[in-house]
Amino acid sequence: MGAQFKRTTADVIDQARATDLVWLAESYGVKMHRQGKDFFGLCPFHSESSPSFTVYSKSAGRQRYHCMGCGADGDPIQFVQEYEGVGFRNAVKRILGELPASGATPTPASNQKAPPPEPEEVWTPIYPVPASAPNRPDILNRKIKGEWHALVVSRRWAYRNQAGEVIGYVCRFDLPGGGKEVMPQVWAASSDTGECRWRWQSFSKPRPMYGLDKLAKHPNAQVLAKEGEKAADAAQQRFVDLGISLDKLVVVSWPGGGKAVKHVDFSPLAGRSVGLWPDADQQVYPDRHERAGLVMPFLEQPGTVAMLDVWRAIRDVASVKLILPPEGVEDGWDLADPLPAGFSLLAHIKASSVDPATLVRDNESAESESGGVLIDSHALIAEFERLQAERADALPVRDEGERSLRSSVVTYDKELSQHSDGIVDALLQHPTQDNVALVFRRQFEGQLLYAHSHGKWFEWDGTRWAREETDKAFNYAREIARRMNTEGKSSLGSASFCKGVEQFARADRAFAVAGTEFDTDNYLLNTPAGIFDLRTNTMRPHDQRDRITKSTEVSPIETGGERFLRFLHEITGGDASLAKFLQVSLGACLSGAVESHWMLFWTGTGRNGKNSLGDLVMYIMGDYAKKIPSSTLMAKSYEAHPTEIANLQGARLAVSSEVADGDHWDEARINELTGDETLSARFMRGDFFDFRRTHKHLIFGNHRPQLRTTTDALKSRIKIVPFRQSFKGREDPTLPARLRDEAGFVLYWLLQGHAAWIASGRKLPHCAVVEEESEDYFASQSTVEAWVSERIITTPEDGRAARQWPRAGDLFHDYQSWKQDRGEQPISQTRWGETMAKLFKKCTANGIRYVGAVLKPR
Repeated sequence: MGAQFKRTTADVIDQARATDLVWLAESYGVKMHRQGKDFFGLCPFHSESSPSFTVYSKSAGRQRYHCMGCGADGDPIQFVQEYEGVGFRNAVKRILGELPASGATPTPASNQKAPPPEPEEVWTPIYPVPASAPNRPDILNRKIKGEWHALVVSRRWAYRNQAGEVIGYVCRFDLPGGGKEVMPQVWAASSDTGECRWRWQSFSKPRPMYGLDKLAKHPNAQVLAKEGEKAADAAQQRFVDLGISLDKLVVVSWPGGGKAVKHVDFSPLAGRSVGLWPDADQQVYPDRHERAGLVMPFLEQPGTVAMLDVWRAIRDVASVKLILPPEGVEDGWDLADPLPAGFSLLAHIKASSVDPATLVRDNESAESESGGVLIDSHALIAEFERLQAERADALPVRDEGERSLRSSVVTYDKELSQHSDGIVDALLQHPTQDNVALVFRRQFEGQLLYAHSHGKWFEWDGTRWAREETDKAFNYAREIARRMNTEGKSSLGSASFCKGVEQFARADRAFAVAGTEFDTDNYLLNTPAGIFDLRTNTMRPHDQRDRITKSTEVSPIETGGERFLRFLHEITGGDASLAKFLQVSLGACLSGAVESHWMLFWTGTGRNGKNSLGDLVMYIMGDYAKKIPSSTLMAKSYEAHPTEIANLQGARLAVSSEVADGDHWDEARINELTGDETLSARFMRGDFFDFRRTHKHLIFGNHRPQLRTTTDALKSRIKIVPFRQSFKGREDPTLPARLRDEAGFVLYWLLQGHAAWIASGRKLPHCAVVEEESEDYFASQSTVEAWVSERIITTPEDGRAARQWPRAGDLFHDYQSWKQDRGEQPISQTRWGETMAKLFKKCTANGIRYVGAVLKPR
């Protein structure tokens, strides 16, 4: 046995990490096969039939492993930790022979006592998660019934501190064959080495509540506690839908479920009015119980027990009510489930809120039909009752147009009746187009803008300045003219009169803008829920002064996404690095930042998921995404109309599809659309105008367009992303709709990708398959360089006379024939000559010649 060591020193750790990982894996029964510099085998951490487990060398000859199927990744120490399920210190010992592998029993010498067991490595969560932490893993390797499975996160809930900073997550995994598993995920530091990484482990005790950030942001809000993050989020949304904002009510939860209540810090609820809503559990006594098979009483149901434990923890510092779950629902029902038919949430809370002390003090009364004491004076119930009354009294409005018109008429009448400075009287006495336009201004200043570069009115709809396409301004002018026409003059009712009013309004400084004022901040992303600042990753309310005209289709939602994450896993073949590349590259398209010069080309045969993903992202980005013909980027025998470029004004993502077989890239256009800061274009029958580039380009197609030349600039700009999976014969026609149902989560996923892009210095992450596909693509192009490689013998300069080298014309003629044999159009002799001059020394002797370029015989 080797020398004993008391602690894992840096030298010992370094020795363990330098272990031959191929030998180590094979010692655990993993058969490895060499392919080039790397070794491949079946992954020991999940079931698979084709090898996806790779051992490769990094700097200084150190080896690491990575599984393309389940995402397992690490060094020799992490391999043993994962395989054996041991801590860091014991993994080091096993590698160095100081501790037998699992299943073996050490046999100390008869005259020597076995050394006392050393304390296991302790991982301490770090709060908050630092900005430097890498992206969290989405895969948990779990052994189920003797087989390894790569479980993919189906839902994730972020826990935040009072400042809104992430301190960890709770993740849900859907198990094969049904069921679920919930695991906390924290950023933790090792007690042995100080190493920090993501860990599947619990929060430190006392554990934080779910919703601390909302409690801090809304100190006067009342609180509803639900068991489980999913139920809490669903409940919060239900109340928001009823018009109850977070300023009035915050829904919270805690990690670990009912059995973990005693480990939670509920002190943030001090001084609050709190409602506790247990799940509608209807469990029966177990077989060993004397009342086996009978339904347990309400006070003994797990959900009720959990809420009563919460009540005991806060009853001395908070005003608490227990809300009885509705009758007639299924076992385990909560607010994440569909509401019963005819169910009124507010009415139920008012009628079913009881004092927990009453239930505990008088069990029989609590279980009877008249059980519980209704306390209408409780602040939470009183607020719900007031809001319910407000909603009942509210007048319905059919649509936004009617609301705007009714508002303008009411305001106008009010001004006419209350104004006392004589101006309105003068306007009424002389209802000219100009005077009516002045009233128009008084009515709609702050609600309408006229952009002269667009030739369009824009109306504030509460979330953005929306382009108006239905002549509302003309209709508003008509309504005002009609009300001012007290004498029934026919001229005031004419279309020309109202059009004149609108013309005056267009030039009024209250409405007139050039149009360049719109959407100027490239790092603001407008959503239906508010404006997301991509620099600070924070949301704020909509503001007319931002002059934003665009919006995403949905708002970000941090929860959900089970089907999308499974879809992503399927289309990437489980390649975690490819999934991350897609997340970061697509996330980067949320902002109008164009410091990086690149475009994406997704390639692969049909039925591989690329169109579904591209269409989903376009839908989510709403006004920020534009679809333009792929011909915009392809070489043509005619000059395209500049409208194709004009349509890109203000876009964040430009999408093209359906690339034809045999198409060639227009290299100059690619350089323009990915490199120029300012673009010039015009709309049909319009004048040319300049605008700042804000878009990034995504093209996807079954065919890879050809290049006539390759340059370092093009190689750095075109990112070829392969989609190699095939779902032919197993297509799901409902998939697009199901993915759209999770669009809010996908937007959150994209926002995380943008944050990662910014954190990396606006660089796309390394992805082996993207780099391999891109290298293969450029190597396969029928360029001048490819012709030289195939048809030219590169000969060292040997002192021969210049005239003894082949003429440039003969070389170009051979190049033309070579291209035509491939069914391709050769580039011009001028461009060909420019490339040749970079490859060979040019000389002149009865025409141009290239030193060292000798044609191979045909």
